Amino acid sequence: MNILKLFADYPFIPSFLDSGKEITDIVYDSRKARPDTIFVAMRGANRDGHDSCMNAYENGCRDFVVEHRVTLPNDAITYLVADSRRALSVMSRSLFQFTPKEEKKLVPTQLIAVTGTKGKTSTCMILRSILEAAGRKVGYIGTLGVMYDGKVLETPNTTPESYEIFRHLRQMRLSGCEYVLIEASSQGVKLHRTADLCFNLGVFTNLSPDHIGPGEHESFEEYLACKRELFSQCALSIGNIDDEYYEQVVSNRFGRLTFGLSEKADYRAEDTAFTVSADGFSTVFTCREKGKRHELKLNLPGMFSVYNALGAIAVARNYGVSYETIQAGLSAVRVKGRTEIVPDTGDVRVLLDYAHNELSVKSLFDMLLLYKPKRLIAVFGCGGNRSKLRRYAMGEIICKTADFSVITSDNPRDEDVGAIIEDIKQGAGEYIKKAVVVPDRREAIEYALSLAGSGDIVAIVGKGDQDYEEIKGVRHPFDERRIVADYFKNASK
Repeated sequence: MNILKLFADYPFIPSFLDSGKEITDIVYDSRKARPDTIFVAMRGANRDGHDSCMNAYENGCRDFVVEHRVTLPNDAITYLVADSRRALSVMSRSLFQFTPKEEKKLVPTQLIAVTGTKGKTSTCMILRSILEAAGRKVGYIGTLGVMYDGKVLETPNTTPESYEIFRHLRQMRLSGCEYVLIEASSQGVKLHRTADLCFNLGVFTNLSPDHIGPGEHESFEEYLACKRELFSQCALSIGNIDDEYYEQVVSNRFGRLTFGLSEKADYRAEDTAFTVSADGFSTVFTCREKGKRHELKLNLPGMFSVYNALGAIAVARNYGVSYETIQAGLSAVRVKGRTEIVPDTGDVRVLLDYAHNELSVKSLFDMLLLYKPKRLIAVFGCGGNRSKLRRYAMGEIICKTADFSVITSDNPRDEDVGAIIEDIKQGAGEYIKKAVVVPDRREAIEYALSLAGSGDIVAIVGKGDQDYEEIKGVRHPFDERRIVADYFKNASK
């Protein structure tokens, strides 16, 4: 693609302009640089891409997008921009967009954003299941990776870099996806990863003070502003009317629908009941829409699952999906790492969940109490390089609510596990007397399982679908499902 077309209308100052320059790809990893690529130098939390410009040059690259002057040999061309991440988004859109002639051959695609402190992944998976039950072809980008056409590709972030989003969107459209669901994190919005996307519809699940601290948001106000910014890009907004921040977040610019328990909700849940069986947890509720009541069953537990289902139902109904088909989708849905029941554990319920902040752990443990376990045993830690406030809150909520807790490691990253655990203990306060510390996560899980008896629930919290333990920049394989399965297999011998 011609260099001028790549930048579109995004302003830049070139050190020298070769208007005939052709670029075949954009890179932001210097190791992938080649003579026909342009390198975008972006500043991150731990490293600055500007420091890698010379590495990209040595790999053959001669074109560089930078936010400040860098020292390079004379045959290199720099393009000075105000924000490299914003430039990457514009350039990626240009690189992967279809020509008008190509566009005519493609199926129109509905682009749907789902955002909130918690519930993004579950809402997407419920909606995906419903749309697929309706015979629609669906693509997904989020915490569980990139999914379309039977493929499952890993992503390093909930919301990948803009280049990756546009690249996958192109492939999804070529494969015939009619709907693409994107988990739009506030961090993704802040870093312009979704800046040049036009969403047909946006879903707001909830908001609570979280993701505040080093490497995340400077304040709750910034966090809220990022959520609000996303809805300025949505043609229609669907939001949780029960959330206290709903009015501040969800734009009424183009139109909006609501869901929740409120009488004012367009999609309202009533008569909710919770059950547990050998197959796991389930929830029965009635959805009221325009005065009509529809009884539904969801194979996921808790009121937060009802909220997630309502958000998905509102989207599906907007696209004309019947309640009969919605029930088929609800019956089929399973969300890996979200209130996931590990099979073959006898009379003990072992649950894996991604809950890793104040709102999600409170919702999870309040929900588990509804099922009246004989004892509720928790295994949890807190991530490194994240806010200490999260550790204090999780320590207090879990140690207070559970009958017994095992405090352990959970992706310490660049921090000392012992220091993180001390923060958790500080938050637990007087409730630390109902807890023990086992720093090795495998040993912590096995210890908790050794304590469990008939009728108990063991909640292993923090990782969910993750299959690694991140320490000092290295992701070590760590499969909690396998650890639990091996424990019960050995216990039965």
